[in-house]
Amino acid sequence: MIVTGAASGIGVETARALAGTGAEVTLAVRDLDAGARTADDIVGDVHVAHLDLADQASVKAFAAAWDGPLHVLVNTPA
Repeated sequence: MIVTGAASGIGVETARALAGTGAEVTLAVRDLDAGARTADDIVGDVHVAHLDLADQASVKAFAAAWDGPLHVLVNTPA
């Protein structure tokens, strides 16, 4: 599962809830340091990746780096 905007607000709580079900969750964030702090606070299989949805190059790089299936994408408001 990918959760965008997962370094703050509803994105954090969404990622926490999904990880709590045993899901593998990737926090897609603009600020990798904030994402890492968030990941440290969540119990479960949580990863952090850079993604700035306002930057097409960032979106392309994120998509190119993605490996494996994607079953759920949660886009939270910034």
